[in-house]
Amino acid sequence: MNVIYRNIWIYRAVMTVLYRELYTKRFNRIIAILSASDRSIVELCFGDICIADHCSRTKKRWKGIDINASFISFAKKRGFDAEYGDIMKLSKLPEADVCIMGGSLYHFHASTMHILSLMLASAPKIIISEPVTNITSIKGVIGNIASKASNAGNGAESFRYTKKTFTEMLETASEQLKFTSDIISEGRDILVRITRNGS
Repeated sequence: MNVIYRNIWIYRAVMTVLYRELYTKRFNRIIAILSASDRSIVELCFGDICIADHCSRTKKRWKGIDINASFISFAKKRGFDAEYGDIMKLSKLPEADVCIMGGSLYHFHASTMHILSLMLASAPKIIISEPVTNITSIKGVIGNIASKASNAGNGAESFRYTKKTFTEMLETASEQLKFTSDIISEGRDILVRITRNGS
């Protein structure tokens, strides 16, 4: 695991360098589309606790699942329900009103259908925010940092979605897994809300 992921403060600093104000905007955009009826939240690969903080303030029940012991410890020390979980080895996720993944789907691009099916079984609504502009291709210090930051525990990863590959993936997945999707916003990240058919 890269040193970036071993300490939340280093992680925040690096993400702020890479994304600047877009780092917190990613969380805020997700929060903005949560409704009053969304009372229980499961967040996968949560990393930071921005959404957990919001849930605490608004009396929503939050559960975070991550593979990073440092992030889990940080969340638990602040009273949040966080636990270890290797998503690729899980057969079931806790039930919730909403299942969220922010900025991490590319780690599982070879098993996207499995991840989405787990999320759909967990909640009738899914929110995904995924970077579609690859800053790892930028030359110099920023690109180098971004490349190192892609190592969350399984080595550096070169794959990233583009807007085209992400929307193509959504179209294929929606046919196979029977859901509808709405793209809420686009930019460096694409924000999508997925609704399980019949919900």
